[in-house]
Amino acid sequence: MKNEERTILESTEKGSKASEVNKKLYDVTGLNRKIIENVTYAAQQKFVNLIEGGNSQKDAMDYIFDFKTIDEVTKQAKKVIKNRETQVERKNDIKERLERREEELNEQEKQQINCRKKRTIWNPRSRK
Repeated sequence: MKNEERTILESTEKGSKASEVNKKLYDVTGLNRKIIENVTYAAQQKFVNLIEGGNSQKDAMDYIFDFKTIDEVTKQAKKVIKNRETQVERKNDIKERLERREEELNEQEKQQINCRKKRTIWNPRSRK
């Protein structure tokens, strides 16, 4: 249909009735409301049967939408994510150990400096 030929099937004007909408629907499509409802319901039911169906329908849906490939990609992505998480955990553990060791070394260094200061203070040779 061209833009000029479009028909509004629903009206917000006060006083519009379902019968008017049904008449317009018939004028545009040549089908009454019951037929349109039945066709819509049948199409929905057919889709539901495909979804809820047995293995042959499942295989058909897998073929059409390539669900098996999607499942495989999802599994691989989960494996990659798990491996990355494990690597990050290992790196964090190493980082924590290094930070603790650095703190220990800094503390040892402070203790050594303090010991040297005490030695120089008490060392009689250093007081010339």
